[in-house]
Amino acid sequence: MIKVLKNWQEIGDATLTLQRQGLPTHSDTRKNWDLSLLYETIASENRNSRIVDLGCSPGCTLVFLISLGFTNLYGIDFDLDFKGGRDFPANLYQGDITNTTFESDFFDAAISISVIEHGVDLKDLFNEVNRIIKNDGLLFLTTDYWADKQDVGEINPLGLPWKVFSEADIQELIDIAQDYGFCLNEDINIPGCSEQTIIWQGIEYTFIALIFKKKETVYKNNIEKVEEGVSLVEGSIGLTETESLADRATESLLSTVLLSCENYQINFGKNSALQDLRLIRKKVADCWLNLAESELESSYLGELGEAHRMLLNSGIKNEQLTDTEERFLDEIAAELSRGFDAPKAIPYLLAAMLYKPAAQLPLLYEIPRIPQWLLNNYLTFMFEYPRLFQEVGEADGYYHYAKKWVDYLHQNIFSNQESQLWQDVAVCFYKLANFIPIYFNSQNLKDICKKRAEILEFVLKIGGHQIDWDFPERLPERNKIRLGILAAHFQPQTETFATLPVYKHLNRDLFEIILYTVQAGNHRLERYCGGHADAMVLLPQDLPSQVQTIRDGDLDVILIATNVTAGANSIAWLALHRLARIQIANVCSCITTGMRHVDYYVSGLFSEPENDPQQHYTETLLALDGSAHCYDFATEEQLTATLSVNRENLGIAEDTVVYISGSNFYKITPEVEAVWTKIVASTPNSKLVLYPFNPNWSSNYAVAAFQKRLAASFARYGLSEEQLIILDCVPNRADVLERLKLGDVYLDSYPFAGATSLLDPLTIGLPTVAMGGSTFRSRVGLALLKELQVDELIAENEESYIELAIALGTNRELRQQKSYLIEQRMQSNPKFLDSRTYSAKMGTLFQELFRSQQATSLSNNLKLREVNLIIFPDWSQSEDTLFRELTKAIGALATHPDKSKMTLLVDSSNISDEDANLALSSVAMNLLMQEDLDVSEGPEITLLGLLSEIQREIIISNLHVRIALENENIEAIASLAAQTLPSCELVSLSNKKVVQLRTGAWVMQ
Repeated sequence: MIKVLKNWQEIGDATLTLQRQGLPTHSDTRKNWDLSLLYETIASENRNSRIVDLGCSPGCTLVFLISLGFTNLYGIDFDLDFKGGRDFPANLYQGDITNTTFESDFFDAAISISVIEHGVDLKDLFNEVNRIIKNDGLLFLTTDYWADKQDVGEINPLGLPWKVFSEADIQELIDIAQDYGFCLNEDINIPGCSEQTIIWQGIEYTFIALIFKKKETVYKNNIEKVEEGVSLVEGSIGLTETESLADRATESLLSTVLLSCENYQINFGKNSALQDLRLIRKKVADCWLNLAESELESSYLGELGEAHRMLLNSGIKNEQLTDTEERFLDEIAAELSRGFDAPKAIPYLLAAMLYKPAAQLPLLYEIPRIPQWLLNNYLTFMFEYPRLFQEVGEADGYYHYAKKWVDYLHQNIFSNQESQLWQDVAVCFYKLANFIPIYFNSQNLKDICKKRAEILEFVLKIGGHQIDWDFPERLPERNKIRLGILAAHFQPQTETFATLPVYKHLNRDLFEIILYTVQAGNHRLERYCGGHADAMVLLPQDLPSQVQTIRDGDLDVILIATNVTAGANSIAWLALHRLARIQIANVCSCITTGMRHVDYYVSGLFSEPENDPQQHYTETLLALDGSAHCYDFATEEQLTATLSVNRENLGIAEDTVVYISGSNFYKITPEVEAVWTKIVASTPNSKLVLYPFNPNWSSNYAVAAFQKRLAASFARYGLSEEQLIILDCVPNRADVLERLKLGDVYLDSYPFAGATSLLDPLTIGLPTVAMGGSTFRSRVGLALLKELQVDELIAENEESYIELAIALGTNRELRQQKSYLIEQRMQSNPKFLDSRTYSAKMGTLFQELFRSQQATSLSNNLKLREVNLIIFPDWSQSEDTLFRELTKAIGALATHPDKSKMTLLVDSSNISDEDANLALSSVAMNLLMQEDLDVSEGPEITLLGLLSEIQREIIISNLHVRIALENENIEAIASLAAQTLPSCELVSLSNKKVVQLRTGAWVMQ
């Protein structure tokens, strides 16, 4: 598509569009045209899409994308000049946009606004973008334009070359784009324009936008860079084991490595391409090992370092090592284990980086020993999380690595808080650390999550953010509990469906509900959610303003309705702050948040182990009856399937037993894969169908490596490739349900079970096999089956899991029996689909928590003690009479032997605090001067002003005695319902003692 800015009216319309949507406008008003068009182009894209801004300084486009809710953002520019500095919530790289180090097929979209007019080589640009974005990926370009050629003379903005593209230039650009695999899907003609809207430095022109899609992978320019004599023959570049990289005189090292990496990705699965890359890797490793120490820095900053980074991003580390490579790596590992004092420690480290992830190497953690020229890439390597676990035991091994690494970082960051090095390491942690891979084990994750949260909080503190906050006393006239729901968005996603039952049916006479989001659109589900709240607030784009907006809402309770335990997303940054009096996490975060200001975690009794579940949480655990989960699909309940799928078009015979699973890619660990393979191998005429690529988890799965691992596992058990079917993701839940109709038995994953994914097979009555465990994440599937009272489908261990799955697969009558049972139970509206009951439970819980918080707050503010007494002076009586009555009451308490255990509340609901305090001060002074009684020694005396209804209920439950005065404020007594309290005359007060009962309660007797 091609668009041309035709006049200032379009700029004005674009600005209004952005403002109406609550989106940030550009500091240069003219650029609102670019942003508005970008908004139209990507508004419907998945917010987990990986997007790169090419030429990203000063960050305006990235800020705009953040405001739209995109969370997986990258930026690259020669000069990174960002106001947000280290706190900027995107991955920033300094470098050449035509020669990046990003992994191939890494991005879903690339954006470049007003960049290419500054001397960018278009062939190099399109070639590089073709490499780094996926097929069907989007490329959004804008630049300066006028149909006729414009002579800009010697104008060089910011020292950069500049040109205004002519119509002929744009046509040439389109031709180049097509050569490199890009196409314009519509509006392929350049629109006419008669008004030169932009005037700068005396040059008149306008803007043009071009929106391309990548239609195919093309590496023409990179191959052309390699001189004649190098050819692709059956996926090989013809490198031999004995040939040195230096022997290739007709091509540079970089070209050889680049060609080999691209050849491997084009010909994935061909042994010749993989063999070439193995040889290249070995030769690059040898180069490091043979370099003198004085040559390391220059080599790393030169072509050898560039080649090294290309290999790291090639994906070859997802391949199994050969026996020869294992022996070579064993030698390197032995040297690595000697530490940084050993000779050639850095070369051995560089060589090892090419073969294994950090989690599988015997590394000693000594960041200060890493040279500055290597530090950033070393940290990137150390924080790199596995895209795919290859071997049994890797998932558990990665946890132990991550735990040890985080322990080391935490210890050093907090022992060196003023050190620039360790502050930079902390910032690197927030940008790179991803905790998803630690989910897939049975370990207690409390400690590592707590340390993660503390490091993130440290990053906020060095950035000057105000994390702590004290809320004022609630206004007396406010009787509703103000509940906030904080989410990245309220569009169709698991977290939205799991959060809606929390507030959908709350009693609106008791609750005021406000939805907070960083992304707002116009989806029907979003409108539906908003219709069940009092307000929906789109938060500003910067973190301090977001925090202040929520705090200004003076919330009693806030629920964190987005997962904040994986990466440092925008909601995680917010959740680290004190945003409300009470802060709650729930099933949206599948493990403890570890965050100091998250007070409670709401789970379910079925979803937690019987043995001390609190040990897994930094929050106070609150377990509801039954399952922790409840879902409401609202507007997405009755969607129509968009794809037709059946056994015939997948080549599955009607009598074939189909085991099926929608467990996510990451949950299918080698352990799970081995068990599923055994099940298929033990069930005659069976197949396994998977649809593991849920876009809610990621937009960039290691698909080819995953398929290869599964194929190898099937081959080991003598199974054919035809017995394994892996399907792509589908647009909606209706499509998922259609797929599930292919199956006979559903297999759930472990030790990270499915919840939403398990709900789908239960919806159609599919017999399901699940396994329990000792953590919340291992019991979410079990909990749903227990709600349905089909505990016989829950296995205790792998052996019983296999036996149960085989029994269901080989016994049609048993399958039908369980299917009928599940269907019947699902029709009775189980608790995990009963949002009305769930709302009632949550409403009761919120009220209990609020009352407890208010009781604590009032107790602290009023300085309540073991026994609390109250008087209701008639402030309208004469000063002398009032003075005498107050003196008698306070004097009697000041002489009581138990005064240190008492608090006297003095009703001041119909007088100003200033006047009341003046009167009490006069009494205290008089007692000190006339009777030598120091009231500061006891009792505690506190004014009790106007209260809300909730506060009155709390106070009356904490009062023990009303001291009767001769002249009292009868109206105030009635308002507090204090007439129900035991009344005590002043003359008998001295005869009463403060006593603690066996129950622990205190009384006056």
